[in-house]
Amino acid sequence: MMEQTITFETEKLTDARLLKMEVKTPIHVGAASEKLLVERLDYLVEGDTVYVLDRPKLYGLLLEHDLLEEYTQKLLQARGGNLWDLLDDMNVPVSKVSLFTYSCKDAGSEIRPLIRSGMGQAYLPGSSVKGALRGVVFEHLAQQNEIGRIKKAWSTYRNARDVEQELANYEKDLLGHFGNSLFRFVRPADATLDKTALTNIDLFNLYQEHGGWQSDFKPDFVITAEVFPRGAAGEMRLEVSAGLVDAIRKAAPKSREARTPTHWDAVFSTDDPFKALLAIINTYTRKHLEREIAFFQQYDEADDTDLVISNLTDLLAETKNENSCLLRMAYGSGFHGITGDWRFDDHTYTILKPDEFNLAWSQSTRSKGPARYKSRKIAGSAEYSNLMGFVRLSL
Repeated sequence: MMEQTITFETEKLTDARLLKMEVKTPIHVGAASEKLLVERLDYLVEGDTVYVLDRPKLYGLLLEHDLLEEYTQKLLQARGGNLWDLLDDMNVPVSKVSLFTYSCKDAGSEIRPLIRSGMGQAYLPGSSVKGALRGVVFEHLAQQNEIGRIKKAWSTYRNARDVEQELANYEKDLLGHFGNSLFRFVRPADATLDKTALTNIDLFNLYQEHGGWQSDFKPDFVITAEVFPRGAAGEMRLEVSAGLVDAIRKAAPKSREARTPTHWDAVFSTDDPFKALLAIINTYTRKHLEREIAFFQQYDEADDTDLVISNLTDLLAETKNENSCLLRMAYGSGFHGITGDWRFDDHTYTILKPDEFNLAWSQSTRSKGPARYKSRKIAGSAEYSNLMGFVRLSL
């Protein structure tokens, strides 16, 4: 049997908009773990200034001054040795061998860098934006399509593998499989933003005290990461191929379900698919923020928890504009943010009743057990201490 050939009229198949982006809390999308920057090898610290080294230029100067072998020996001795001495010997200021500098108080011995292009430009990958959108749209569709069915069925599952398989099937039911995936017709592009910075990230966690749970920041835990900081701005091209979906339906009505997303109309049913998507994101983020605020209000013992609550409350106002939305994405989003925040009705549930279908490593017991989603990565100075990963997208 020959495959049906579909032809289209010269109608507008894809609509693209440039969305304005403004970072509301630090965003980090990292490179591979082996690309961590190491102090004295990849960067030097002087006071509150971090100098990220231009290693090819540094090696060229060391070779020119016949100091490359000595530098190599210092690397073997003490993870970079005293590079400052070699720079003094060459009478070369560190700024001359630096790609860029950052201001960061108490930077760690390792830095998580942002992902960069081959030209060294930090960017926000469209794939990361798509991943965040996928979770939001999945939650939106799940609420409309018997989400209780899978929740109720959990009690009959024997192990996490059964749950994982059921979730995979459920995701295909809602978002489509490879051939008719909804996100084949929604394409965010990579974006560049106008500022990068270093920030220290603390871990807000819960600990058992006197038979209950209380919050505190984990001692001696600080991650230094390169981020797009609060206030960083740029633009992102977003394509929504609503016209293509309609054209396929008209050209092949009998096979429309096989070629187009089953639940497309539940997401993009209005005349303006972009505003429809923004509204769905805002509804999701508002619920997510309210649950996070309730989590911090219940476990408010840690220092500066009141500031975190206040800053999260301020973010709620960003979810009430029909021409913009607040999206959470990338590193630090946590379990609830990554999964689309649909599995539990509030963010305190697993503290008392751990998630038996997600086995997580426990440092205290040195073994795997049902997960409690009780930690949060907090970035920024005390005044702006907040959860990570919130960006405003505006038409």
